[in-house]
Amino acid sequence: MSLRSTQKGTAAVKTAAVKTLRCAVYTRKSIEERTEQELTSCQAQREAAQAYIKSQAPEGWICLPEPYGDGGFSGGNIERPSLVPLAQRANR
Repeated sequence: MSLRSTQKGTAAVKTAAVKTLRCAVYTRKSIEERTEQELTSCQAQREAAQAYIKSQAPEGWICLPEPYGDGGFSGGNIERPSLVPLAQRANR
């Protein structure tokens, strides 16, 4: 509970604690769909995800600064270079 000053004095106000939720953005562009716009596509995915996370800031969401992405890797398996550090970060 916190105290808040009003025109008529001090009032006790219940405030809910907002829990921080750390969000990582992972992007991928399939090798089957490889084009000259590969980097742009991953960048667009990241920008869209960051915008959504930012819109959830009042709920405690924060975007981790590290980029995680595997442009040019198939989604058919999980053997992708950026998934290992992402998983390690999630387990901290």
